[in-house]
Amino acid sequence: MAITGVASIASWLLIPPTGIPLTPLMSGLLIFFGSALLFLTLTTVYQGWMIFQKNFEDLRVAGFLKNDCYGGEYIFLLHGSIDIPQGTIVEFRRFHEDVEVVIALAEVRDRNSKGEYQARIIWFSPGNLNDLKTGKYVYSDIMANYLVQLRTIEKTDIKRRYS
Repeated sequence: MAITGVASIASWLLIPPTGIPLTPLMSGLLIFFGSALLFLTLTTVYQGWMIFQKNFEDLRVAGFLKNDCYGGEYIFLLHGSIDIPQGTIVEFRRFHEDVEVVIALAEVRDRNSKGEYQARIIWFSPGNLNDLKTGKYVYSDIMANYLVQLRTIEKTDIKRRYS
């Protein structure tokens, strides 16, 4: 605010009453820089909006709890603003030695009063489950995706178990 005030007063004192004559080149440069500034401003606002919106669309793992309410030993709590139908299979991934690997599959069963999805674990990689239990990584390191790939199902051998 102070800079704007000083610039306004300085322009009132320093610019002659007849104004500053603009040549066609100067007019063209002002229009070019003004358009570039407008473009960059709109692009920044658009990219910021896309990043802001993406945070509300992704599923996030909100918890990993020891609970046998669905017949298993543990459940995942998922948070996200998208609607996921009951029975949807969710794939869980994490980075292990700089490689993203699938560590678990779970079925969305219910939505609790906090708006979090409760998911029953169908398959969990034994080594990764042990690492999670012993604290080698935390549940916030896990990424959730409700679009499961066929190779994940083939790899986990679930297809044969449930067919």
